[in-house]
Amino acid sequence: MKLSNFRMGPPWVGLANYERVLADAAFWRSIGFSLEFATVTTLVEVGIGLAIALFFWSQFRSSRAIVSLMLLPMMTAPSLLAIMFRLMLNDFVGIVPVTLQMFGLPQVSMLGPDWVWRTLVAIDAVQWTPFVFLLIYTGLQGLPEEIIEAASVDGASTGQTILRVIVPQLSPTLAATAFLRFIDTFRIFDSIYVLTGGGPGDLTTSASIYIYKQAFGNGDLGVGIAAAVILLTIIMAPVGLGTGRLFRAGGGERG
Repeated sequence: MKLSNFRMGPPWVGLANYERVLADAAFWRSIGFSLEFATVTTLVEVGIGLAIALFFWSQFRSSRAIVSLMLLPMMTAPSLLAIMFRLMLNDFVGIVPVTLQMFGLPQVSMLGPDWVWRTLVAIDAVQWTPFVFLLIYTGLQGLPEEIIEAASVDGASTGQTILRVIVPQLSPTLAATAFLRFIDTFRIFDSIYVLTGGGPGDLTTSASIYIYKQAFGNGDLGVGIAAAVILLTIIMAPVGLGTGRLFRAGGGERG
């Protein structure tokens, strides 16, 4: 039997797939979209979550039932929530366009180029602000009452107490919450894919959607894997730097 009769595997291409990904402007647009989307949604969710947590902490501190109701949006799968919003925002049968028409308001396409960005941010905030609220509310529960009472005795207003007493005490909780939401939002795939498929055009193509389209849409598995490895490297670089600084700081303190 001749060697040529054996079925050979795919040819070795070396680093060609990585070169194709790095030279692809669409890849860098997807990275830019993911970074921008993650930054905006994190700021929106942390801001709203902090405001709601402060309100509940001051008004409903002993009402566990009301606090539990805030967590209901988290119980819906992101893809299912995206389908619900896609039906609600449909230009022909959606309840949102119909309501706008009833009140004589201008008709806009919520998933069109002009509004899709704000729509996606709003939908993500609807589902994940309760998660942010829960973490911040838990942090508020651990604050010592003495510092709040001391600020009140000193004549601090509500705004001054929040900005100069509560927020500094909550800074570790806020930083950890923002980090978790940023990482989770940066890798977003399911809700955006269901709502827009990465469109219009590639306007809402995240890094995860780009990898999916390359590997399964275009059938170019090699490019998809290369993009995934590059994305992993981009993510792990700051994590590695931060971990190294923590180890050095810990060693300095022990010394």
